[in-house]
Amino acid sequence: MEIIDRYVYAVVSKLPSKQRDDIEREIRTLIDDMMEEYSHEELESNKAKKALIELGDPNILAENYIDKKRYLIGPKSFDKYMFVLKIVLGAVFLGISIAAGVSAVFSSESNILSTVIGYFATLFSALMQAFSWVTLIFTISEYNGIDLNDDIDKEMPWSLKDLPVIPNKKAIISPLEAILGIIFSTIFMLALYFAPQVFAAYVKGANNIYVSISVFNLDVLRGYNNLIIGMFIMTMGKEILKLIYGRWNLKLAIGHSILSILSLIIFLVVFCDPNVWNPGFITTLNKYVSLDNVFDWKLLSNGFIIFVIIVNIIDIVSVIYKGVNCNSQKQIHI
Repeated sequence: MEIIDRYVYAVVSKLPSKQRDDIEREIRTLIDDMMEEYSHEELESNKAKKALIELGDPNILAENYIDKKRYLIGPKSFDKYMFVLKIVLGAVFLGISIAAGVSAVFSSESNILSTVIGYFATLFSALMQAFSWVTLIFTISEYNGIDLNDDIDKEMPWSLKDLPVIPNKKAIISPLEAILGIIFSTIFMLALYFAPQVFAAYVKGANNIYVSISVFNLDVLRGYNNLIIGMFIMTMGKEILKLIYGRWNLKLAIGHSILSILSLIIFLVVFCDPNVWNPGFITTLNKYVSLDNVFDWKLLSNGFIIFVIIVNIIDIVSVIYKGVNCNSQKQIHI
């Protein structure tokens, strides 16, 4: 019966995964026993509703099944906090390791000890940043009474109408999607911050030695390092929110869109500065590869900016559509 499935889902979705199967069976057995005690003349649907109302708020029932009361963040959010934190720290570690490897390949630094020390210093700093931001998001939510698990208004008495719909498979966000997003954004942003010289054209020069021609004016780009960090934080925030909610809804769509817009604004501030781009890129490249002056460097850089804007607009529209569509599915009369 759908209403029972929804109630059971509302309870077990708040519990650690290792407990869910056993507790689901226990709750279903309890509901069946309660329904057996009601009059046999009643409709099964009415008996189910009476049993669920008697059991009460599924959030409170879920709390009673939690083995240990932990208050680092809050008992309702602690398991999700640890889940998100482990994934984010793991993804950041992997992303930094890859970015450090790429940076080492293209770096002129020949001191291995210095490279290793730099890697661990960057790793420690990034992991602390990731830990801080994940913890801050959960702490702010806890302090303001924001429930990251559902959209139920806690000031209203609980009723059967508050039961969440078991999410459609299309609404569920795979943790792998967020993990890959964190890894790739970490690699890109760290390369942009620590080794922007890797963004270059590599051409064969004299004596078959490859020459790199940087896309950016490195001195000017380094002046935007603080904004690059800000853009990284916004990108990380989007992926962390996807891990926290686990499925598309209106709150996630709005938060994701706001962070996307802020990230896009920072991107435009940085890359719309014409001095960021290497003005001699095409001229230098032309010395090694005959381009016949067919490329307009300004046109290419502007085309890249326009492409990023279009991609972000499509992403925001898509996210809002998913959020609104999922949110509308919640309004079901019982």
